[in-house]
Amino acid sequence: MSAAFLPLALLIDQNLPRVLESFLERDLPGCRHVRSLGLEQATDSMLWSEARTRGLAILTKDLDFRHRSAVFGHPPKIVLVRSGNCSTAVVCGVIAGSLPTIRAFLSDPSAPLLAIG
Repeated sequence: MSAAFLPLALLIDQNLPRVLESFLERDLPGCRHVRSLGLEQATDSMLWSEARTRGLAILTKDLDFRHRSAVFGHPPKIVLVRSGNCSTAVVCGVIAGSLPTIRAFLSDPSAPLLAIG
């Protein structure tokens, strides 16, 4: 995977709050929640394909994407939020505190998965 194909933004999975799209806009422009793309009913396979096509990494709480990454490799890259059931404020705090790590991960062509939280 060449640097030209490194993701600079995230596809935010259904299991995370839609507010993350605007919350991340300043630091990671181009992040999109699945609802904004009409993908709220999409299967994991469809989201995987969409992220790959759009050059996005997937931000999710869904462990199925971890397994998919292990089987299929990347792209897309996966950012796995491991904070369990918690408020939107807590999720935003976990992600905000991890932004430098997320940016470094997105720019590393060899890293397929990042777990935060």
